[in-house]
Amino acid sequence: MKKDRIVYRGAIGIFLISILVIAYASYQIIYSKNKVKKNLGILDSIERDKNIKNSSGDTGSNQTKVQEDIYSNHGIMGKLIIERTKKVLPIVEGTTEDKLKSGAGHYEHSFAPGESGNCVIFGHRDGVFSNLEEVKINDIITIETDKGKFIYKVISTEITEPKEEEVIKECNEAMLTLVTCYPFGYVGSAPKRFIVVAKLGFK
Repeated sequence: MKKDRIVYRGAIGIFLISILVIAYASYQIIYSKNKVKKNLGILDSIERDKNIKNSSGDTGSNQTKVQEDIYSNHGIMGKLIIERTKKVLPIVEGTTEDKLKSGAGHYEHSFAPGESGNCVIFGHRDGVFSNLEEVKINDIITIETDKGKFIYKVISTEITEPKEEEVIKECNEAMLTLVTCYPFGYVGSAPKRFIVVAKLGFK
């Protein structure tokens, strides 16, 4: 009987821990979605303000400076649009855990969108890049920043080891690399990375 009570209490303990883990995971997902939604709202506000000023004839350097300040103050670099998945995502500067909860994170040691070099952007597989594996070769990915609009075409997708040299490759052309963990349905810290590589200059 004593052994049965111990087993029973152990089962109850495991059940309660499972409930807490699920509740915490659900909270994190909701928290992340709200932060992403908030940043998209900021980007929409910037775009509306820009259109209003353009219609009034104000297209000078002062307007550009104001937009740059708004982006900078909120830690937002711009907007990522993935045509295949119909996702519109805010791009934040940095790849810390908190940053990745609020959007797709631009790797600070990589090039900016549109520059000659590799622009690397990370995202969580259970968050902003939840359906990144649906992306196909020749798909279009667009990035919009205060510097302009940059259109990329996907040239490859691959699964790699989580080593920096595998994920963040140097190049002389203007490239875009989207990175997330793999497999997508994996529970816990996923062992590999799913990578989408795209090249600038297509329409």
